[in-house]
Amino acid sequence: MQKYHKKLPVSKDGKIVVPEVPFSPGEEVDVYILSKKSEEKREGRYPLHGVKIGYVKSFSPISEDEWESDS
Repeated sequence: MQKYHKKLPVSKDGKIVVPEVPFSPGEEVDVYILSKKSEEKREGRYPLHGVKIGYVKSFSPISEDEWESDS
């Protein structure tokens, strides 16, 4: 499968024109349309995604008093 990526604007009449595609006339292709707006919304959805998190003494026991004060 050959992929072809192009960023294009939607015209005022709601059409998208893809000029000069690298495929043969009559060749069957799948078309996917992704909105840039939905992509931007997704980026801010999980601000800690990909951030490394470390736990200090994650298996150390704590007293009941410490447990109550942390919650």
